[in-house]
Amino acid sequence: GLLGGLVSSTSVAITFSRASRAEPQSGASMAAGVVGACTVVFPRVVLASAVLNPSLAWAVAPLLVAPFAAGLIGGLIARGTPPSSIVVADPETSQRSRLEHDYGVTTVADAPSAVIGARTVVLAVKPQQMAQVARSIAGPVAASGALVISVAAGIRLQDIARWLGPGVPLIRTMPNRPALIGAGITALYAMPGVDAASRQAAEAILAACGPTVWVPEESQLDVVTAVSGSGPAYFFLLIECLEAAGTQLGL
Repeated sequence: GLLGGLVSSTSVAITFSRASRAEPQSGASMAAGVVGACTVVFPRVVLASAVLNPSLAWAVAPLLVAPFAAGLIGGLIARGTPPSSIVVADPETSQRSRLEHDYGVTTVADAPSAVIGARTVVLAVKPQQMAQVARSIAGPVAASGALVISVAAGIRLQDIARWLGPGVPLIRTMPNRPALIGAGITALYAMPGVDAASRQAAEAILAACGPTVWVPEESQLDVVTAVSGSGPAYFFLLIECLEAAGTQLGL
């Protein structure tokens, strides 16, 4: 859903690694002006989409996070991002074929090549994959001066900064599962020194999956992860229990 929302941005590269009290604000209005050509990379998949902010690279883990990536792609395209402007990097041939067929995007096999020249890089890998993925794209990111957005739970920006090297503008985010259908909400935190244009770009990208809200302290993302990120699962479990009980009672 996120990719679909980036429909009118500039250039974005997204890399997916295979491993397996602010008020909410809608970034829909901003998204239209922040999208242009965009590249998305999964070591499972990479998409290129149009975003006014020159390029986005995103790393997402396969089973757990890959669905979110597909939702992002769908959201960006739904908002008008040309599929031809989306590049997806995925080491699996079958995954690349599926993405090309379902979304009409361009795909590549590795993340580093997908982020070359990108202005925005989104890392959505599993926590244990972050160091490896970040180090693998450090060179291209440094060369382009790209904004890096993390969607990985529990990984501090100071660690990502250490893996990527000094001088990289970083923003950490935490979406939730409803983002898969464009109905989620995403909290964002920007590292000190990140300018307003970069904040706007990040918000526009994540707005493809629903409303966004900025938190003043990075530690608050841990609360968001527990309440907003994990909370919906308990409602899903309740519904499953009601379904099971009804079936057991003959409905």
